[in-house]
Amino acid sequence: MKYLPLLILLSLALALPTVAATEDTGSIHGILKNATTNQILANHEVILEKHVEEPEPEQEPEQSVTTTDADGQFRFDALSIQNGVHYMLRVVYKEAPYTRESIHLTAQEPEQTIELNVYDTSDDISKVKVLEHQVWFARMPQFPAAGQIQEFIRINNTGNTAYMDSNGIGFRIGLPEQHQHAQSLDPGLKNILVVQGNEMLYQQPLPPGETILAISYVILAQEHAELSRPILFDTDMFWLFVSDPSLRPVDQEFQENAPRDVQGQTYLTYRADGVKQGQMLSLHLSPTSAELPVEEGGTTSGDSSVLWFATIIALAFIIIGLVLWLGKRQPSKVSSPATDSDAIQVQHLSQKELEQLRDARLELIVHLDELLEANKISEKLHAQLRDEQKEHLALILRQMEDS
Repeated sequence: MKYLPLLILLSLALALPTVAATEDTGSIHGILKNATTNQILANHEVILEKHVEEPEPEQEPEQSVTTTDADGQFRFDALSIQNGVHYMLRVVYKEAPYTRESIHLTAQEPEQTIELNVYDTSDDISKVKVLEHQVWFARMPQFPAAGQIQEFIRINNTGNTAYMDSNGIGFRIGLPEQHQHAQSLDPGLKNILVVQGNEMLYQQPLPPGETILAISYVILAQEHAELSRPILFDTDMFWLFVSDPSLRPVDQEFQENAPRDVQGQTYLTYRADGVKQGQMLSLHLSPTSAELPVEEGGTTSGDSSVLWFATIIALAFIIIGLVLWLGKRQPSKVSSPATDSDAIQVQHLSQKELEQLRDARLELIVHLDELLEANKISEKLHAQLRDEQKEHLALILRQMEDS
């Protein structure tokens, strides 16, 4: 491997106990306002959560609470700027929750000024439309029976209030029935955009204007791939990009467009216009025009393990491109903290698979350092991404020691 000597050094360094941190501190401050009326909100509670990612994630984050002053200002001081620490702001306004996640403080940027916006809400669904929904399907070289799916949804709320339905949900994304390990590609939304059954739920009001959501998951895709799903909001354009030239959508609603080359990979391109809310969008990908047979029984536990491992490897190698793509719009990254589920899945991997996973995480850390050195990402984003990769890596190293 190109970076093997450096990877070995990183592995050894990351296995060592964390050295006591500097006592330098930072602060998070800002203003809370109702963006619908443009009025500041005085005497309103704001909660700050401190999340520590190393050496092991905390069970419960440490909380601090303050109240905005007469000018709507809030402030939290004497905050740690250690690597492996990030903060989250929470506010409840008119029974609707609002969260600002993944706030990092560094020695170079020890202060963060945050404008927390809340909104009056409406359940008028006619104001919400999907301008563009992209679904990208690619087979994975390491796991040819698995398909890696990435979806990007550009939403427009034309109202002057935030949209929230009667269940407190701001947006819903329909998912294929056999999706596995779905997650937000923006960790700033990891506790806001969550899976429930065959939907991804945006669990806070959808603000006025445009919002971009990005998600990833894997499916089993041997001769066929099943991506059909309900359409939950009117959609102007629904795009399908397929890297496997043997697979084509069965449904005639999709019209073929010119192929696209993306980072050396050619994607066949299909588009459906004017897809209506309530429609069941048929997205059978098949090498023939025949209807897909219905598979019964879902995936086996073995399939689930393969899909989980495929997800981790795929994320490790697509992370940089998506960081840069999303970074044009907002500070984002492609990852998620290690979970109890991750720990359980790691226990079932062979030593060879653990070594592959370790090398993928280490190489990703090296690439992040190179991006920082080339000034392609900020130090804050670098620290945020690197800390999360080290958390995943620590879990893998512990399992290798126990095996």
